[in-house]
Amino acid sequence: MTYPPKSLRQQAAHERGTVQIKLTCVEIALMQLEQVFAHEPGAMDHLRKIRRWSMRCWESTGAPAQKLVDGVWVPDGKGKPLSAAILRRADVESAAVDEARKSVIGKCATVDTWAAWLICLDALIHDVICTWHPDGLRACWRYLGMTWETLTRRFMSQCEDQGKAEDDGMAIYLLIVERNGWA
Repeated sequence: MTYPPKSLRQQAAHERGTVQIKLTCVEIALMQLEQVFAHEPGAMDHLRKIRRWSMRCWESTGAPAQKLVDGVWVPDGKGKPLSAAILRRADVESAAVDEARKSVIGKCATVDTWAAWLICLDALIHDVICTWHPDGLRACWRYLGMTWETLTRRFMSQCEDQGKAEDDGMAIYLLIVERNGWA
């Protein structure tokens, strides 16, 4: 857990960093899903919508925008690179996120475990929507939330035990909030 900043400027930077770390967690899951569903056009259409909104959300945090070049996302030179402090925090806090996920569901290897993980990430996205207002609420975050919810509902509809997936997803979320001090 990181220590709280001392000035308003530091507080704003800390909050922006937390948002960027949460978005990094979403990005990692999105990249994994893009690999898994690479040969399913319907799923890829939906994942492209999520990708588009996640790129806009990155821009809203002031991080570098990215573009697709030969199938790889690369910075397009606009925006400001993530600071060294944020990168250090990202290493520590992302590891805590991964450890929380592993302690509840292990690897995302089944529809039920993926559903639980998507529920947790949905909660992280909605934390941002409800609490982070850099210049008023940006539409990109609302649209990312809506497209992510749709993806989560699709996984939930295929679960063997939806109640357990929901409980596991919230258990992961609560562990992450506790371990990283995200409120």
